[in-house]
Amino acid sequence: MTPSEYFYFLQYINGHAPQGKFVNEINAEVSKVKENKEMEKSYMTYAMEIERHRREAKNIGIAIGRKEGLSIGRKEGLAAGRKENSRKIALSMLKKGLAIHLISECTSLSEQEIHDLAKEHNLL
Repeated sequence: MTPSEYFYFLQYINGHAPQGKFVNEINAEVSKVKENKEMEKSYMTYAMEIERHRREAKNIGIAIGRKEGLSIGRKEGLAAGRKENSRKIALSMLKKGLAIHLISECTSLSEQEIHDLAKEHNLL
């Protein structure tokens, strides 16, 4: 194909009138297919099938994303809940005057976190 035939082909794809021998041959074949009712039906069925698969894939992707999002959100929520519970226990232990290193062992909070918690509640 010559450069001009490529150009005419790209023009044809963009909706321009066919020009050149090669593009006119393609246009003739396209016209035959469009006129053939059986081919049109086959094409439409195929197009509908592609669209159905696209919708199914999209829905599967959305479901997977939601499941992963809930799973991640749930894990983060549980971790935050455990941390908050440990802080409440640590605060209670601080109020009873227990040693920071002992509170750390019992709650899995770092000594620095317990120290900060004590400052936050004016216990130090």
